[in-house]
Amino acid sequence: MNSVAEVVLDICSREVEAVVNRFMMIVWGLWHNRNEWIWNQKQMNPDQINHWAQAQWSEWNAAQRRVTADATEGSAVQRRWVKPNTGKLKCNVDAACHRSIDKTSYGCCLRDSNGDFIQALSGWCNPELSVCEGEALGMWQAMSWVQNLGLSKVIFESDSKTLVDAVNSKSVGGSEFHALVSLEFCLV
Repeated sequence: MNSVAEVVLDICSREVEAVVNRFMMIVWGLWHNRNEWIWNQKQMNPDQINHWAQAQWSEWNAAQRRVTADATEGSAVQRRWVKPNTGKLKCNVDAACHRSIDKTSYGCCLRDSNGDFIQALSGWCNPELSVCEGEALGMWQAMSWVQNLGLSKVIFESDSKTLVDAVNSKSVGGSEFHALVSLEFCLV
């Protein structure tokens, strides 16, 4: 094997699910540790990384059990990504606020009707914005990006209920959040 990617794919293809899940959580822990070192000059030792990965796995596993329980109770809440109809694209948008470094980051992922990855965009700004403003900025950046790519028939998706409600109601207000939502109307 000549690359890390080949090693990861090999492990994922020949190991049982429990081993793959544990392995991927440790890989995620290493990546998290790297980011903590780069952004916050904090570093975990191997035992701490292992403990962090175990905690993340336990939390994820508990969430999966809740989703399964909700689904069996007939919950109407959509929790899985749904492909767009043939001929359309879907752009998922999210944002994060980082108090420790006074930044807001955003990212979006464009997929086709088969669920295949097309392209992604990410960025950040100073200073840290509120969560609503960060989500609105991310959506505005995603919509501008898709427009600049010359794409049409794109469905935009966000996990921010506040943003989705504001866009759907075409609400007006004097905050930075509402200013960004207003800019989004200009792009539609």
